[in-house]
Amino acid sequence: MGGRCVLSPADRAICDRDPALVGLPLMLDAQAMAAALGRDALQPAYLRYKPGVSCVASFLSTDGEALAAYAYAPDRYAEESRRSRWRDNPDVVMLPDRGVIVIPARLDRHLRSLARFLDPARRQDALRRVTGVQPHLAAGDLILLRYKPGRRLVARLDLDGQPRGVLKIMAGAGFDQALVGATAAMAHGQAALLGADSGLRAMMTAWVPGRPVCPQMTGHAPDADTCTRIGAALAALHADPFRPAAAWTAQADARSVLTAAADLAPLDADLSVLAHDIATDLADRLAQATFDPVMVHGDFSADQVVMGADGPVILDWDNAGCGDPARDLGSFLARIDAQVVDGILSRVQADAIAGAVLRGYGGGPVTLPLHHARALMLLVTEGFRARHPDWPARARTLLDRAAQVMRGASADPAMPQLDAALDPDQARPALQTATGLDLTGRPQLLRHKPGRRALVRYPTGGATTAILGKLRAKGTDGRMPAIHDALRGAGLDGRAPHGAGVPRARGIVDTMRMWLQDEVPGRPLTPTDVAAMARTGMALAHLHNVPPVTDRRWTHADELSVLDRALTQAAELLPARKAELRRILHAARDRMGRLRDDQHCGIHRDFYFDQVLIADAQVWLVDLDLYAVGDPAVDLGNFLAHLDEYALRTTGDVGALSASARAFLDGYAGIRPLPCPRRIATMRTLSLARHIRISLRFDDRRHTTDALIEQSLRACATCHQPT
Repeated sequence: MGGRCVLSPADRAICDRDPALVGLPLMLDAQAMAAALGRDALQPAYLRYKPGVSCVASFLSTDGEALAAYAYAPDRYAEESRRSRWRDNPDVVMLPDRGVIVIPARLDRHLRSLARFLDPARRQDALRRVTGVQPHLAAGDLILLRYKPGRRLVARLDLDGQPRGVLKIMAGAGFDQALVGATAAMAHGQAALLGADSGLRAMMTAWVPGRPVCPQMTGHAPDADTCTRIGAALAALHADPFRPAAAWTAQADARSVLTAAADLAPLDADLSVLAHDIATDLADRLAQATFDPVMVHGDFSADQVVMGADGPVILDWDNAGCGDPARDLGSFLARIDAQVVDGILSRVQADAIAGAVLRGYGGGPVTLPLHHARALMLLVTEGFRARHPDWPARARTLLDRAAQVMRGASADPAMPQLDAALDPDQARPALQTATGLDLTGRPQLLRHKPGRRALVRYPTGGATTAILGKLRAKGTDGRMPAIHDALRGAGLDGRAPHGAGVPRARGIVDTMRMWLQDEVPGRPLTPTDVAAMARTGMALAHLHNVPPVTDRRWTHADELSVLDRALTQAAELLPARKAELRRILHAARDRMGRLRDDQHCGIHRDFYFDQVLIADAQVWLVDLDLYAVGDPAVDLGNFLAHLDEYALRTTGDVGALSASARAFLDGYAGIRPLPCPRRIATMRTLSLARHIRISLRFDDRRHTTDALIEQSLRACATCHQPT
């Protein structure tokens, strides 16, 4: 059997680039697939494509049957075609010349319970296990709604000609999360969970009667009152104290847009470049976003809402979790934008819907533009998967809309100049004026502490691959270029035999409160790299040997003040350990009081392994923003304390990196005499104690809090003689 494929030029280009999947043209053309199977017609329902590996699709027949089709590369096809449950079943169609296997949904090996629900003779027994509080529903009929091979099937249950429930059968962890979501929905007064069976990986929720509001379903835009009520309903959801265990983190949101851009790469090279540039910038901003997590729907849009007798009812809570409230609003707005692209709504209608929803919600969170753009990025490949006739044009329009939304997004309302620094059209002339270099790509936000400072990378190409821009909320740090120039003039330019250096300063952009420096080559210092640790100790000694090039001073009293603030904050978060934390602080004051504050040089003041880049011939010392005149033991102790914390966090043993610590100190001592060991030990103890507060800020460090307290107590218990 065979069918002639009639593909769009874009689809044909994809197939031409992927000769390993001989059956890919068939998967992209429902008409050709129907002809190959000897059927009258098929409707495409789902598509999942892994270039060079496989393509999975589902099709619906005119009689409501669901089919799963798999196209494989030759080796994989040979393996899959030997499966006995497929090879020996007359309902399985194999097309060896295309590397395609087509099965009825009931044979889905990842959704094994489907066979029970789709077999009329076994259906009632299976339904009895999931209808729970309404067992009479087991006599109902199933109407297929959606089918994703290997992942899920959704069907409506009708009884006496009326819809009564929604059946979901899922694979893997998807069932567990959906069950939590259904429970959350019921707790919030939405659709009732009628029953579930973990053995079948199936659940049943009550059918919610009501009027759809999605323009794609109704053919017209919802009125302003309806939209306002939808916004208010979403606000009520976000105010609910219930907190599902599943979480949508800032990091996960950032990864999602990078994945979306990567998914476009095998489909269209030109669109992929545009998507990558947008996604890189957007991911940086999302990763830095701060928010108070609330319960979110996770996939909110107009098609997930019906107007019931008492107002809006939110459906399909399969992706419910804790996250940024802007996630739901952004998803809603992006889907409305997509309906503008598809010609269902006008731009005026879409803006009116968005405005009414936001009024009902009570305004949009600061991060809304970021999540609006994120959701648009996730829709970019939808046209291809849904077999839209001109999916490349649709994808480009959505990308353009994402870029437009981002231009309206403030990276930091407290630092409005950051928006200009991230805008290529504004950054390009500023960079050229300050450095004489051209911007060759989109600015990239590397680090961002909202309301305080940011680090932006400007690709330039050529010998100088990139320029780094450092911005501060309180104004341009005009002293740092001069400090860098002076240190490099004193031999720390990376060209001396010792290789120690600081980056070259490139000027100031006052309008953006930003100073510029070269991006230097090198790999981040690894705490376990003993040889690099010795080189780092030598480089720090060379920094300390340069006569101070600033008037700023950092005293022992300043060190104690930082510790006091950190432990006071920690005590507020750990009231049960307040007495121990105060004991650490008092002991630290006592130990510091025994030291004379009379050993001074130019110090980095925030020296640890993240501030070092190792090249073949150079050791680059970066982030000297806190450079001051102070006790050299501050840098040494801080570095050692960071090694201690890292060892504790990664191995559970605070002394696991003792070899690295010794190499670092030996390297330093080979260039410059070490301060008294007791002085270094005191600074090391103070720095380690500060990590108690830091550990409470990050989920991946909370397991170290107790150990840090105990280690600090032991260190502070040791009395030393005056030095």
